[in-house]
Amino acid sequence: MADIHLQLRPGTDGALALGMMNVIINENLYDKEFVNHWTVGFEDLKQLVQTYSPENVEKNNQGTCCQNKGTAILFCHHETGSNSHNG
Repeated sequence: MADIHLQLRPGTDGALALGMMNVIINENLYDKEFVNHWTVGFEDLKQLVQTYSPENVEKNNQGTCCQNKGTAILFCHHETGSNSHNG
């Protein structure tokens, strides 16, 4: 069972993902050692997600920026952070 359901408008799932990354990066909720050792292009991603603030993502979806930000934070603090889609 889901703890949170975010009702998205069709075609806005990418914006939600980038908005969640905005929160995760700006709140320093990511594993910096992993990013430094195993990723390429993180600085470009960091720059890209700045335009996807929770407030901007909210304009395209039905959720509130607090709900989107809270979801990103919960996702990072949950031991087995994952998402699923049945359909």
